[in-house]
Amino acid sequence: MPDPISSVIVEPLRKRIANDENGLFRVVIELNSGNITPTAAYPQVDRLVREALDETGNRTEQHIISRPDATHPFVKARLQGRVIKRAA
Repeated sequence: MPDPISSVIVEPLRKRIANDENGLFRVVIELNSGNITPTAAYPQVDRLVREALDETGNRTEQHIISRPDATHPFVKARLQGRVIKRAA
């Protein structure tokens, strides 16, 4: 059975997470929002990240770094590997 996160987390990052799930990684979250703007999609991404942080129980140095705007339809964050996997 294929890994369900393989389509949303790029291979180099998946390998780094597999080597250290507790490591902190800077990531870019692409907002593939379909019919709404990235700015409107941001609250859902923020909610998913916060839920993943709450479930893993460790927020140390983990946070969203930037929000999307009209010219940058993505979110930058610093998260642990296990949080990235949970949010994916």
